[in-house]
Amino acid sequence: MTRRPAGRPNSDPGRDRNYEQSRGRGYDRSGRRDYDQNRSRDYDQRSSRGYDQGGDPDRDPDYEYDFEADDWEDYFPEDDDPGDDPDEDYREDKRRIPPILIHLSIIALILVILALAAWRLLLWNRGTVSDIDPDAQTTRYDIEVNDMMIKLTDSKLAGHPDDGELTILCLGGNPFSDERGDAGLAAKIGSLGKATVINGAFPDSQITCRNPKYDPSDQEGMDDIFNFFYVAYCINIGNFDAMDNVAAFHTGDERYSAAIEALKSTDFNKVDMIALMYDSTDYINEMPIVNEGYRDELTTYVGSLKNGLELIQEAYPHIRIIFMSPTYSELSGGKSGRTTDLGNGTLIQYWQWAFDITGSCSVSFLDNYYGSINENNFGEYLTKDMHINEKGREKIADHFVYKAILDNYAEYDASSMAVK
Repeated sequence: MTRRPAGRPNSDPGRDRNYEQSRGRGYDRSGRRDYDQNRSRDYDQRSSRGYDQGGDPDRDPDYEYDFEADDWEDYFPEDDDPGDDPDEDYREDKRRIPPILIHLSIIALILVILALAAWRLLLWNRGTVSDIDPDAQTTRYDIEVNDMMIKLTDSKLAGHPDDGELTILCLGGNPFSDERGDAGLAAKIGSLGKATVINGAFPDSQITCRNPKYDPSDQEGMDDIFNFFYVAYCINIGNFDAMDNVAAFHTGDERYSAAIEALKSTDFNKVDMIALMYDSTDYINEMPIVNEGYRDELTTYVGSLKNGLELIQEAYPHIRIIFMSPTYSELSGGKSGRTTDLGNGTLIQYWQWAFDITGSCSVSFLDNYYGSINENNFGEYLTKDMHINEKGREKIADHFVYKAILDNYAEYDASSMAVK
């Protein structure tokens, strides 16, 4: 007869006791209570036979092995879920990280990040040593000066030998005609730039033509002859008789006849440079700026300026023209020309179009609006509205000589005098 064990093979009483203790500590997670009860009952039966009390079935001749094969399956029912093993659950619980450690790790990471951020902020607040001089004069950078100096090409200078003397013809309106003596703008340019100057400017004149064609039917129409386009036209054809005829109606103001005589006596072949400056009269008189459909229209600021420049360049290509922009000015009541639109744009819009047209005609642009008399210093250099005082004329002359005669291409400092 084959001997079969009455209990589980390799049964260990100590293991069973540990199992019972583990159940007592809460390791009853399998949910198989019937199995646990059967197992305890069988264990008690085996204990009554002395199997687990130190008895040895091999030495007990009366011990019978009546454990059938079917009982083996009842004693150890098939376990389809290995996760129901309480010993395995115990081992898994030992491997599981306690939640408190996860929380502490997150808090520690946050503290490290905050410490790094605080350190970086401390370093940033401390700063670095700068090599910038806090006492350095920086007012010259408060306003950007938009000078555009263009020199003539060799082809335009061909056939015009340098006679060793700089001759400048001054054309325009009030900036040159308000004072024609030694305190005037033309004279100051001549003395500061060591040049011979000719003053051919007319009082209260402007760039824009009043009428599309010359119309002497009224005084305003006749005075159109003193505006820039017709001055350029007379220079182009070399005839100033029409000016003489209209000047006869201004016998009370000798500045008209003086300008005409200066133009008539000028040898344009010896002129090296034309300084062209008008103030904000076009803006005050509400002259249209441009006709986008026809930019050559003479009753617009753009049309008269463009055609007048081309007439002079056509007749005397060797003459370098320097367009000197209007200065900043205010209207009566303290209204700013920079922001006040009188009907055809603000003063800065006239400035902008002049900058564009002169560039397209290869004419130099001297920025008096920002570089000479601007919104910061106009009270020091203007008498009233748009008229320039003697100190203002010195400032403009300094700017002109520094850029146009001395050919200094560094940005002009509007806050100080550059030429000593």
